[in-house]
Amino acid sequence: MSAFHAQQAVEKALKALLVWHQIEFPKTHDIRQLLDLLTSPEPELSKELDEASSLTDYAIEHRYPADIPEPTVSQAKEAIELAERVVNEVLSRLPSKFSDTSEESESWSPGTE
Repeated sequence: MSAFHAQQAVEKALKALLVWHQIEFPKTHDIRQLLDLLTSPEPELSKELDEASSLTDYAIEHRYPADIPEPTVSQAKEAIELAERVVNEVLSRLPSKFSDTSEESESWSPGTE
């Protein structure tokens, strides 16, 4: 379940950046597609966060369960770390009023508000 939520965090962060850039996007859970839509306003972002597209599978597996095994603890931790990286990268590209600029909270991590 944590890998699914990691995918959701990435999806929502990328969609927030698309909204900020006033780019329309289709209903999708495909991280690669969202990154591709950001290539015009954020050309380096797609390359920097390319590996985040692997999280798409977690959205699909959760919504359409089959005989696919749950992610291992290691895979879940990897997904969470990747989500943290993406969310922090997106926050760094938005105006500071959208993120906490205090020294105690330089980056987002699970369990912090």
